[in-house]
Amino acid sequence: MPGQLADDERRTRGATAEAVGGRTAPPPRRGLGAPPGQDRGRGLGEPFGKTELLKPKWWPLSPALLVLGAPLGFRGTCYYYRKAYYRAFFADPSACAVGEPRGSGYVGEASFPFVLQNIHRYLIYLAIPILLFLWVDIVRGFIFDRHFGIGLGSLMLLASNTLLTFYTFSCHSIRHLVGGRVDCFSCVVAGGPRHKVWQGQSWLNEHHMAWAWWSLFFVCAADAYVRACSMGLIRDVRLM
Repeated sequence: MPGQLADDERRTRGATAEAVGGRTAPPPRRGLGAPPGQDRGRGLGEPFGKTELLKPKWWPLSPALLVLGAPLGFRGTCYYYRKAYYRAFFADPSACAVGEPRGSGYVGEASFPFVLQNIHRYLIYLAIPILLFLWVDIVRGFIFDRHFGIGLGSLMLLASNTLLTFYTFSCHSIRHLVGGRVDCFSCVVAGGPRHKVWQGQSWLNEHHMAWAWWSLFFVCAADAYVRACSMGLIRDVRLM
């Protein structure tokens, strides 16, 4: 039985390593535009497409790289992803029924470089504003020639950002902010409403792993679709 558990765990670690190693965060997306009469994803875009406003004169590369650090760092230091790639790449732990190959000098995340993982709790304050900009672009993605419309790209971006929102607000750091420092909800100001918010966030947190993978998949899929539209390889499918 222990041997079977170890084999199953190794197969899981292999699949995780392939998924995490293949794509840990979406590339920056540029806003799209097309001449009148051409429906090549016009109106679809991301805040990364507006980063020209943030580009300093001395920066030679895309200004999107200056913004990408926040969501990339937030996802890369995520508590769930840390567990996933620690097991997949460092065999820590290798399996539930196998001893860990640690030496006496093991210090975990208490020393450099892994102590930097603790920046995750602060990156949430940068990830949320970017999420708000994303929602602004979602609304704009449903406007076609000043009229409401629905396109496949609009729905893909909506699904992508909805899952990103669930992933962001199911974060363990958010759960700590909501109720992690409270021992007695009935003993604090607005304890009842805070307890209800904590219960709702706890439900999101229970599915944090699912939000992490589904949001990653849909962000990559939406990115590929929008990029293909912007390059003229395909046209956005208008549904309404």
